[in-house]
Amino acid sequence: MAATDSCSQARDSDELFPVVGAVLCGGRSSRLGTDKFALRHPSGPTLLQHACRRLAALTSSVAVVGGGDADPDFLALPDAADDQGPVAGIVAALRWAKSQNAAGCLVTPVDMPGLMVADLAALLGLWKRNASQPACLVHADDERVQPLVCVYPIAVLDQLQALLHTPHRSLSRWLKRRPFDSLVLPADRMVNINRPQDWQAFLQSFRSSMNANLRFQTPGQAIDAVADRLLVVSVDQTVDDVCGRVLASDVTADRDSPAADVSAMDGYALREEDRKQGVALEISGHAMPGSPPPRIAPGCVVKIFTGAVVPDEADLVIRREDVIESEHSIVLADAAMACPAGANIRRAGENVPCGGPVLSRGQLIRSPQRAALENVGVDRPPVYRRVRVTVITTGDELVNASQAPLKPWQIRNSNQAALVAALRPHRWIDLANPLHAIDDPETLRQTVDHAIQDSDAVLLTGGVSAGDHDYVPAIVRQLGADVVFHKLPIRPGKPILAAVSEQGKLIVGLPGNPVSATMGCRRFVQPWLSKMAGIADWTPSPPSVHLQSPGTKTLPLHWMRGVRLIAPGLAVPVVGRGSGDLVALGQTDGFVELPPDASGEGPWPFFGWA
Repeated sequence: MAATDSCSQARDSDELFPVVGAVLCGGRSSRLGTDKFALRHPSGPTLLQHACRRLAALTSSVAVVGGGDADPDFLALPDAADDQGPVAGIVAALRWAKSQNAAGCLVTPVDMPGLMVADLAALLGLWKRNASQPACLVHADDERVQPLVCVYPIAVLDQLQALLHTPHRSLSRWLKRRPFDSLVLPADRMVNINRPQDWQAFLQSFRSSMNANLRFQTPGQAIDAVADRLLVVSVDQTVDDVCGRVLASDVTADRDSPAADVSAMDGYALREEDRKQGVALEISGHAMPGSPPPRIAPGCVVKIFTGAVVPDEADLVIRREDVIESEHSIVLADAAMACPAGANIRRAGENVPCGGPVLSRGQLIRSPQRAALENVGVDRPPVYRRVRVTVITTGDELVNASQAPLKPWQIRNSNQAALVAALRPHRWIDLANPLHAIDDPETLRQTVDHAIQDSDAVLLTGGVSAGDHDYVPAIVRQLGADVVFHKLPIRPGKPILAAVSEQGKLIVGLPGNPVSATMGCRRFVQPWLSKMAGIADWTPSPPSVHLQSPGTKTLPLHWMRGVRLIAPGLAVPVVGRGSGDLVALGQTDGFVELPPDASGEGPWPFFGWA
């Protein structure tokens, strides 16, 4: 499905099912000892701000229920009744939602900081498939319903108002008595902050997660960890043009190579006993490439050409330069007398004997390998099928290069152009039509889901950092992929994410900044795709270069520094103005990689643009 189709469906769905959001903030926080909403989330905002921003990314408007004027940026609503528990807050939210002509209200509590925008986007998408009934979260550990994270349709308002006036106001019990849809989430994302120990446990878990994201201290470690999880694509036996493809089986010689003793140069073949100086030796025949060899008469020689089969009687071949030639005979010069027996003869099987190895599985078939295949009679060897790759760029700000005029906030989609240009030259890659997704979680989820189903590898740019609209990490997890790492100690490109699906497919989230995306593709993506393609020598082994005028600047990270080659093995740094400086990037021939706190001339490993 094209990204534009997904975008259209998401907008149509929003028009059919307009939804508002509400944060429940009416608890007393007595066990915690302080107001929950004022606690600072490790990412910076208060818990209330964090909860409101999650909803603002998905809904048309947001209200805070029961929190007074705790956040002046959002509408404040009182509970529908005092001291009646969360059902009073949900009734108040639904009354407001009805006044806004909304079809439903997405409700979350203020004290569940582990929830992600993509979690709520998935819940909202689930509800829109059947908007007549609620859709709520369920704990993965014990299948316990969590009614405080739920999309309630306006149609249940009367039922909840009636529940408000009963002695038993359990929302969980009320939900279980009627149809509802549910989305299962891991328990660590559904933790309630009710006690000081709950808050400390969340903070520790959050920090541990952040530290785990940096468990790889070098790019090489991260590359190897992901590569170990990737599966090689299947074999194709039906390819006619195998140039540029990857050999899927070993190739052996079908006969000796050369198939017979052949002459290594133009000259004369003779017996050892006829090698006599000062004696005219008659030319009794000619040995030509592609013809059976003539016999050598006693006391005679055979004129032979490079590649021709040597007559059985010959013991050596004398170069033409080492004889004195006449029309029908030759006389050996001094140099001819010094030649050893067997000189200038290439023996049968000296390249490879029959059955010997010619090419190995995993070799990339270029012109030399194609020649070797032809030499042993292999015209259509088995090759690995091409790795199917889909590139997805994200962001409302990106537009096609042809669009004009541009608004100041619009940016041409250079990331798509860079990644396609990096991958298209490789014939072992099958590049799908690139896609683009707007900053809408459900749209992005659908786009990524379809791409994973259709591809072996999915490359995304943007949406991998920690902003309010960076949905990629959570969506990748929701779709069942295992995130091997998110963030590395590198610059540019620290937010990079790599994940592997259960089927061994690759999902990479590259930062949206163009320099980060381009360098990340070269440093990380290309080795991983090479591994999936079956290329045996997929591990990067870059050449080294020295830097001219490197300066003294250092970074506490692995620094991928753009350079321009000025001589073999010598490069000069190209100074840029950040990871969005495409002008500077365009002046580079590649980049060098410096370890943390390093500077100087090098030599440093050089990664050229492929």
